[in-house]
Amino acid sequence: MDIRDEKCRVYEQLKLLMEERRELSRQYYDLKEYLIHLEDNQITKKTSEKLHREVKPINIKNEKELQDFFTQRKTIGKLHRSYKDYGFIIASILKESGKPLSSKQVYRKLTEMCDVVPDYRNLVNNILPKINRDESLPVERAMRGYWQYRLKT
Repeated sequence: MDIRDEKCRVYEQLKLLMEERRELSRQYYDLKEYLIHLEDNQITKKTSEKLHREVKPINIKNEKELQDFFTQRKTIGKLHRSYKDYGFIIASILKESGKPLSSKQVYRKLTEMCDVVPDYRNLVNNILPKINRDESLPVERAMRGYWQYRLKT
């Protein structure tokens, strides 16, 4: 067997594997989306029947279309803010208060001000420490569990 023939066959196998992977990915994301709807208890009998009828295979021609398809699916319904967005809001909350606030107080005021709020544990364990390390945001840790507005010196 010639090396070129062997390469051709390997490329054919790779192409078949990619097509199979695309189909499995599509089915996975459809099922995942359906599961999220079920968990939210927002699906009635009519809408579940409608979802079953609407699920049709999507024929994607090339890899670029596939990537565009997945990025669109990820962005739909995804409300995401970076820690800097939260940092500016938290800095304004702390500046208005004029005194150090506990993490719980910061979280309560944040929920009053924002539509999209991170989980409390995520705020305490990830976002607030990250804000503290960022020199561009005027927020600092006063003591364990308390945060304050950093005055510029």
